[in-house]
Amino acid sequence: MRIFFVGDFKNNTGPGMANKAIRKGLVGNKNVVFSDANNKLTRTLEIVVKILLSDGVCFCSFSKINILGIKVAGFLNKKTFYLMHGYSTLESKINNKNITDDQIMKINKYEKYIFRNVECVFCVSEAFMNYME
Repeated sequence: MRIFFVGDFKNNTGPGMANKAIRKGLVGNKNVVFSDANNKLTRTLEIVVKILLSDGVCFCSFSKINILGIKVAGFLNKKTFYLMHGYSTLESKINNKNITDDQIMKINKYEKYIFRNVECVFCVSEAFMNYME
């Protein structure tokens, strides 16, 4: 099975560093391909083409482009997975005291969309998995 990993593999944020470690661990594996595009246009094209050429997609960053990827994968009958680094609805409340209820509702709606439209969610740790359950 060829898996396309969509996410942040460049930045030094927590998820970006975790994704870089995953990528490093999979170097040389011919059954994986990673997103590398740098802007919205090339990223959109990359998502369509690489999903078309893959058997499954693992979304491993919290990004609105995942909605497009999930829709394309669904249309093409591809397996979908989500590597969950954190619970953005809760983290947004904790890390941003000025966030509005409308902003929280949008984040929550987006997370629920992912949960309902991917086949499997993987949490980055057992403790986080237990919290989410």
